Amino acid sequence: MSWHVEVGTFRKERTVEEQWSIRAAPHGGPIAAAASYLGLDEHELRVRLANGRTLGKVALEQGRSICGLENALLADLKWHLDADIAAGRVATGQEAQILRIAKTRIDQLVERERRPAPAPAAA
Repeated sequence: MSWHVEVGTFRKERTVEEQWSIRAAPHGGPIAAAASYLGLDEHELRVRLANGRTLGKVALEQGRSICGLENALLADLKWHLDADIAAGRVATGQEAQILRIAKTRIDQLVERERRPAPAPAAA
């Protein structure tokens, strides 16, 4: 999963309301950043999330703060955003707005519970 999938990417030629699009990021993303902060590998984090835990619950189980987790996710997003700005994919003037919107979404992401996958149908 990438930041662009979880948080979205702004494109320069559209209005703010039209600018969310989904595309793949070339490097890690929120799961990789969260796993690193939490001291877990991505697979273990995904297993815990699939079992109904939130990122916030996993952070507390690992003895880490939710605020620290949110800051780690925001720092990783900023790294990706800076790369997008340098490559000309995002306008420099939009950085503050993107980060403001992303902060709200990161708060939601940390507390969002993932629904367990449905059991396979019996044959």
